[in-house]
Amino acid sequence: MAIRHIIFDLDGTLMDTEKGNLYAWKKTLRYYVPGRTFSNTELKAILGVTTEKALSMLQVDMSDVAQFDDYWQLQYQTQVEHIAMFTGMQEVLNTLREQGYTLGIVTSRDWKEYRAYFSSPSFDALFACIICKEDTKLHKPDPEPLLAYLRKMNAAKEDSIYIGDMDTDRECAVRAGVSFAQAVWRAEGPVSQGCLSSPEQIPAFVQNIETENLN
Repeated sequence: MAIRHIIFDLDGTLMDTEKGNLYAWKKTLRYYVPGRTFSNTELKAILGVTTEKALSMLQVDMSDVAQFDDYWQLQYQTQVEHIAMFTGMQEVLNTLREQGYTLGIVTSRDWKEYRAYFSSPSFDALFACIICKEDTKLHKPDPEPLLAYLRKMNAAKEDSIYIGDMDTDRECAVRAGVSFAQAVWRAEGPVSQGCLSSPEQIPAFVQNIETENLN
């Protein structure tokens, strides 16, 4: 079966947000958990999941997650200037649309964040469907966000592929029965099979999956 839907994670896949995310987490944790130090490795492991899930992974007990998230947002807003699409991504998205693929986004960001930090008429127009945090009760690594996309677009799991940078993205795709490719844009040297080291590799990767499906 031919691939029709190419679905993207947002942070770390379409958009280079790592610097801003790490800054906001460090500042916010320093404020609310002053007695603990968190390494970059620990913090990178929580990028791409909801605040509730991230705090659980860090073993931080917060009675008021909304207050924590509000403070996090204040820190993140100071880093907006650093948010940008990865080099080459815009051109690749244009090419994929010209080739007839339907593009989508499945992210753990909420709609308020999406509209504040990422949305623009030209960016939004690239995607036929965007699934944010409020659109499902369960979130990555649960498969529900991807399944919600499939339902909304009347898409089959066999004709869809999800591209993300986190293990939670992979687990979400596997549990949804959707093909997956891992974005490792910052990789140095050879990468593992099923990983993409640059956005320019996406079209060929998708075509290879279509060839394998035909065989």
